[in-house]
Amino acid sequence: MMGKHRTSHSSNTIPLDPTIPISSVQHLLVDVDFFKRAKNPDGVNKPQLFKKHRKSRQLKSLQSSQVWKDGKRDAQVLQMEEWFPSIAQPLGAPASHPNARPKAKSVSNISMQSLSLLQHPPVSYKNDCPESDIGKYFYKLPGELRNRIYRLAVLQETKTVEISTKPETCSQGACIHTKTSFNVPGIANTCRQMRWEVMPIFVAENDTWAFDAGVVHNCCVGNTIRSLGDYADLIPQFELAINRPLWNRDSFTGYATYRFTLFPPKHPIAKGQWTLVQVEEDGRVICDCAPRKLLMAMDSQREPVGKAVISFVEADEWADFVWRVRKTKQQHNHLSRCKKCGEVVFNN
Repeated sequence: MMGKHRTSHSSNTIPLDPTIPISSVQHLLVDVDFFKRAKNPDGVNKPQLFKKHRKSRQLKSLQSSQVWKDGKRDAQVLQMEEWFPSIAQPLGAPASHPNARPKAKSVSNISMQSLSLLQHPPVSYKNDCPESDIGKYFYKLPGELRNRIYRLAVLQETKTVEISTKPETCSQGACIHTKTSFNVPGIANTCRQMRWEVMPIFVAENDTWAFDAGVVHNCCVGNTIRSLGDYADLIPQFELAINRPLWNRDSFTGYATYRFTLFPPKHPIAKGQWTLVQVEEDGRVICDCAPRKLLMAMDSQREPVGKAVISFVEADEWADFVWRVRKTKQQHNHLSRCKKCGEVVFNN
């Protein structure tokens, strides 16, 4: 059967009949290597991930350059300018090397120009207002007339500056009384010259600076006085309030407010010494012997008014006194008396 089988083939195909010798198609297998894998089998290219990237000539020169390895920074900058002439030079860069290739004219850096327009000098808490520019016609007015306008704008009818805040304002984050612009009227934030003219009137001609219980409980009195700077030395007197809750068994009846007025030595009531006066309210007077001990140290040190008041309200004795008053809930008739002054004392 095999001898009778006949297979037709052309000169470009390998015969499949085993009776035909392989030597007859030897000329078709000259360039074939069965032990070497084809580079592109079935026309599929090698993935880009597995290809070896060739380094650029500039990168090779950069890695092999002695200037880049051992040279100084100025020489490296000049070499970089020669290798990469299209890179824009930063401000304040050294001059180009005389032998370097001339750079092409680059377009102006619009981004740097726009950024320079947004830059502003740092603002401090003492000068957090614009420079002196109080208007085209206002500065031409006489000083007496300007002072009269200032008094109408910043003096209170009761001659009392009330520093108040909600209890949860400064207790849950940063204190907001550290900035001068928050503690002074808006007219004092117009410009520096107007602040210089209006601040002495606002601080000195208001008789009392009253700090409510929220400011005292959150220890914001020192930050408020510190934000005023040297103007705090002009304050005539300071009033500090403390609230104490009142309870009748399990029912809350209200708050008892205690006010303490601190007079500087220059005040007529003080007579040359720091004086603490307790303002009676509904006959409630408590022992204030603990804070009065601080006045003896203030009289001996003779510091400026603002700095002395900051030391008073930030002392541990005052903080402990405020804490004891706030946490006591009993009525007066259930509390003991001080042996020195005879008033109600909070020792629990």
